[in-house]
Amino acid sequence: ETIMLAEGTKSPNQITGATISESGKIHFHIKIEKSNRNYSLSAYTIRQNYTKFINEEIKTYQDIKPRHKSKSRYHGLALPSFHIMKHIKTYQDTEWDTVKQETEEKQNYVLIIDEINRGNIVKIFGELITLIEESKRIGNEDETTVTLPYSSNSEDEEDDSFGVPNNLYIIGTMNTADRSIALLDTALRRRFDFIEMMPEPEHEKISTNIDGVNCQTLLATMNKRITALLDREHQIGHSYFIGVNSIEELSSVFKNKIIPLLQEYFYDDWEKIELVLNKNKFVTATKIESALFSDTELVDTERLIYELIDADDHKWTSIDSYTQIYASKQRRADDDE
Repeated sequence: ETIMLAEGTKSPNQITGATISESGKIHFHIKIEKSNRNYSLSAYTIRQNYTKFINEEIKTYQDIKPRHKSKSRYHGLALPSFHIMKHIKTYQDTEWDTVKQETEEKQNYVLIIDEINRGNIVKIFGELITLIEESKRIGNEDETTVTLPYSSNSEDEEDDSFGVPNNLYIIGTMNTADRSIALLDTALRRRFDFIEMMPEPEHEKISTNIDGVNCQTLLATMNKRITALLDREHQIGHSYFIGVNSIEELSSVFKNKIIPLLQEYFYDDWEKIELVLNKNKFVTATKIESALFSDTELVDTERLIYELIDADDHKWTSIDSYTQIYASKQRRADDDE
């Protein structure tokens, strides 16, 4: 739609169109009669002067001063800019309340940064570390914009203004077992709410019956032992067991994920790993052969050497190997006999 800005004047001005640039900036295209040129006026420029306009600091187009040093008393597009602000003020006074009410429930957006504590916070956020504060979001009381360095596509500084809208939610995930959490930037701590997400053994997507193996009970029991032997931050996450629907898949999870994780947690202390697994025979223990040494005086022949069973051992796909992990003391004693 073409909007006449100044009807009845000797040199009427019209908005002939509006476009959104790649950077998201709105530009009004202005046609000034008796001129062969088309002019572009950014919404940012209008916004900079609009507060002064509604406060009556700008009463005529001649009150709109150039942004940079100039011999002119007002910049070249002051007249159309002034008339655009008049139209906006009329719209605000007559229609804005209705439109605002209709658009109150605007769409929200989520940005997820995985393992945020492992990244360089300065490089991740840069100048945005200030803009992500709730009060400084676009649309809030103290909304703030900045000019980002190295992002200019033109000599016009106004095109490079940037702000964070109040409908953007930033979620940063981190592993509490990772000690680098202690080094997390204090400024970042102040700008985020920290919500602990502990493992959920009773998650609906974890099977309670894989050929008789209850994976929910299995996970809950192992985590109780890990908490007792180490701490609560090193519990095994429930995501390892989501989507596991066969004994072969459960075997793969234990061989390739759970056992290596326990090795890392306990620094290859196999006795504790065996306690977590309730001595289900995934780990074998043998004494040192004294015949290996001609002199055993310096050798602890009572020390046990621990090893995982072979990858193709049938115990990996044995139902008893997994039910044994959460079996009662009495049943384990019977099995040992």
